[in-house]
Amino acid sequence: MSVKEVLEGFPGQKFNIDLKDNNPDQVAFWADLIKHYDAVDRVLTASQYSKNLEKVRALFPTMATSFSAGEVFKFYLRNKLGGLKWLQKKKFGGLIKVLF
Repeated sequence: MSVKEVLEGFPGQKFNIDLKDNNPDQVAFWADLIKHYDAVDRVLTASQYSKNLEKVRALFPTMATSFSAGEVFKFYLRNKLGGLKWLQKKKFGGLIKVLF
């Protein structure tokens, strides 16, 4: 099934969809699909590439997104250096998914 078929065929379902290529055309195509199917609130967009996620976040500020590989590294490093103590004191409803 294509992403288009999935979004169309399962209008009430939430999805985690990964933009695998570092390709601005892919992000533009993705944005058109999200707008067409009004899917901002039912898709978490993931990518290992920061540029992809920056573009998605600029287009859809309320959309859930993953961390890129670089953002995971920065988060890990800040945590190791003690820079995330404020986060440990907050109630955190987010999700961090790390594949290894």
